[in-house]
Amino acid sequence: MRKMISYLAFLAGFLVLGTAHAADDIATIKAEIEAIKSDPERYQAVIEKGREAADFCQLCHGQDGNADKPGVPNLAQQNPVYLTDQFNKFANGEREDFTGVMQSLVNTLEPEDRMALAMYFADTSLKTLPYDSLKAKAGKAHFQRVCSICHGADGLGKEGYARIAGQRQDYVVDTLKMFRDKDIGKWRSRESSMMTAYVTGMDDQTLEQLAHYITSLGEGIIAD
Repeated sequence: MRKMISYLAFLAGFLVLGTAHAADDIATIKAEIEAIKSDPERYQAVIEKGREAADFCQLCHGQDGNADKPGVPNLAQQNPVYLTDQFNKFANGEREDFTGVMQSLVNTLEPEDRMALAMYFADTSLKTLPYDSLKAKAGKAHFQRVCSICHGADGLGKEGYARIAGQRQDYVVDTLKMFRDKDIGKWRSRESSMMTAYVTGMDDQTLEQLAHYITSLGEGIIAD
């Protein structure tokens, strides 16, 4: 078990730091966001700009980033560095969604608009979601053993990684199954040997328990 944990930790570090270009992109985005936040007047202007751009997103993700469609992720309080990076990947073709909607919408935005949109969603409040306390308790150990390496012990995301705390269970389960099963079409543009290594061998019950724990990190209301 210790060897597996050490291997996973090494793999995480290797994949994150081994690609200098990606690391540079994340560092640049982070620096730009921090510069904007340091100027309150500019920050508010950027948030307002992002609010206007969010009109494109509300049909699926909700105006405030809280999605009400099955299988669609919440964007509220998302890590703005991660979200900006993902918007850019949709724009340059590194990431695709099987419907083509994200590529089309993101490509209507200039790079500064994508960052404004990401910062707006980061500034909105994530609504709490119900979760099953028994399933969450069972999923805690899995999260702490592997997910916390990149997403943090609190699930808020490190550097360019996603905030997953409080995320919808259906989206979490679908995404983990995609990596585990290498779902052609969905998985193709999100191929990640690191994520696949983490979830390989986890059965559906384990993935569901993990998802409930992730939702619980957003301080959701315990389901009856």
